Amino acid sequence: HPELRNKLTEIVTQSFPIQVNPATILGVTTDAWTSEGQPGYVILDATQSPKPVKMDLWFACWAKESDFPIRMTISDGVGQDIQYTYSEPLQLRVALPEVPSGESRIYSVKTDKTWRLPSGDDPRRLGVQITTSI
Repeated sequence: HPELRNKLTEIVTQSFPIQVNPATILGVTTDAWTSEGQPGYVILDATQSPKPVKMDLWFACWAKESDFPIRMTISDGVGQDIQYTYSEPLQLRVALPEVPSGESRIYSVKTDKTWRLPSGDDPRRLGVQITTSI
């Protein structure tokens, strides 16, 4: 997938990744939000692990009521997509599929629309916040 490789190279050179072994989160703001309608990426790395890697991540959406519904899609481009439709502000725990020992997976995380913080002080258009804990 040369297009995906080029996109990831662009993301890495433009932003600082958030790294929490075995996950690396790319393409998000410094406070871990997908923004401006662009996907974020989660890389689960089991290349150096003697056992398969499995990880739960948290995906938060704090949009105001008039912005819902907002659909989030998590995809590795190979397996079945994980989709969730937010109908209210929520922090959702998602178990990502297990990555076999010696392999890695790249997941894109994208929302179908963006929203602004209710305070109006932040000009960014946000999607979901990706974290490893609440």
